[in-house]
Amino acid sequence: MKQAYIFFTAVFFMLLAACGDEKSKEPAQKAETPTPSFTASVTVTATPTATVAPTSTPTVAPTEAPADIPEVAEDEENFEKALNDFLIAELGQYFAPLEHCIPFTILVDLDDVDKENVKIYGIFWVQDYKLNGTVLENVSGGCFPGVVKGKKTDGVWEFTEIERVASGSGNAESAKKIFGDRYEAYSMVISNDNVRTMLRTEAVKKYVKANDLNVTAYKDYGCDPIELE
Repeated sequence: MKQAYIFFTAVFFMLLAACGDEKSKEPAQKAETPTPSFTASVTVTATPTATVAPTSTPTVAPTEAPADIPEVAEDEENFEKALNDFLIAELGQYFAPLEHCIPFTILVDLDDVDKENVKIYGIFWVQDYKLNGTVLENVSGGCFPGVVKGKKTDGVWEFTEIERVASGSGNAESAKKIFGDRYEAYSMVISNDNVRTMLRTEAVKKYVKANDLNVTAYKDYGCDPIELE
């Protein structure tokens, strides 16, 4: 059974929230990557209300948190660190190295049933910043859709390969080949600016906290700073 990681569960709920906001706006247009329209179908089944005699007293059994929560949290942290280290090493080489390199992932799907053949389908971002006062200013970076491959051996995560979506005229065909039946979900998030901004902001916040930096915002060239609350 596929293990659920908090790192990616957070992404999923933020994606749902963002998609809800997008319904009131015209979807952003991306060259070569059309964004399909989705209509969510939710079925709600009414639950009949049981009649309880006045003399009966319901008994509620106490619930206990799973004992392996600390281990799961640690595994998630190691997973995310291994992925980010791979993205910096593999994709950061295409940009001038700066003091602050912050990757983040927009998840499409995680296939970790076979721990010897783990696949992460998503849009992988790597961005370099320079610190100007208390603001991280983005200088370079890029987006790399595709699938990252790796494994988990003796509790250690290792990612070693990325199959990237082709750029240019073959973009759509390449994406369909790599994502397969995940292509529809990929098309939805690749154009969603709200999702990208939320995940990017969270990644910057975590980086700032982990490195104990006095940073209040980050910004792109020619844009207003985005405050870190």
